[in-house]
Amino acid sequence: MGISAGKPVEVGKSLRELDLRESLSSIGKSRFNGYACVTLLGKAGLEEGLVVFDSGSLVLSSYEYFKYNRKYTGGEALKRFLNALRSPSGIVDIFSLSAQEVKLVRTLKEEWANQSTPTEKLNIPARFSEEFADSLIPRADREPEKADLMRKLGLSETKEVPYTKFSLMRRAKSETRQ
Repeated sequence: MGISAGKPVEVGKSLRELDLRESLSSIGKSRFNGYACVTLLGKAGLEEGLVVFDSGSLVLSSYEYFKYNRKYTGGEALKRFLNALRSPSGIVDIFSLSAQEVKLVRTLKEEWANQSTPTEKLNIPARFSEEFADSLIPRADREPEKADLMRKLGLSETKEVPYTKFSLMRRAKSETRQ
């Protein structure tokens, strides 16, 4: 994603093993300079999110869906990144950078900027949601929903049941007489 490698702090840690609250709390307390990268194979294929910390505050974010060639930055990317941290599968990598490297990244990646947010004030979802990925998947590739099937069968416009039990029995009796 165009950021210098930095020094590895945590590499290839499973999201299942990650104590999210503690990790973010320690980043804030230590006034961490660096970035975290989350990678997962989700419903929309390979996804990767990256956030940059400057003195413990989250300042830049980017999120990319490789299969659909879609990239989000700023606040929208941050929502997706925090959601990805709750994924049942995936890995996270954390790298430290010097203060000068963080300034350089902030200068080069201005479009990634979001409001500087202390880690303890991040709105972390309670569980993983596939809504973000669902919005990318073309309608034809999705599983059909009940409403789609009803519309396809021509049943979505009917406001009342076209056949009752009585009318079906009467029809069956008339067909057997013939």
